[in-house]
Amino acid sequence: MSDIAEVKAFIDNVCRMALFVPPDDALAVVNEFERMDALMPIVNPTGYLHVADNMSGHRKAAEAFLEFRRALEHLKVKEVSNE
Repeated sequence: MSDIAEVKAFIDNVCRMALFVPPDDALAVVNEFERMDALMPIVNPTGYLHVADNMSGHRKAAEAFLEFRRALEHLKVKEVSNE
């Protein structure tokens, strides 16, 4: 088992790094997956067959990051209002 202080420091660093991505940019990535899912089968069916299996996993990761980023934004606003 890892040292809990090291894990906490790692989590804090991940949160700090995530704050560099604006929520609107993270949302744009999620929306791009939806656009690709709608257009790619028409524009490039062969290419779509090669990426379709992995695309849903990548989309879920992008959606999870957006949710995480929004939670950080909420926490950031809450901490500022408590100061």
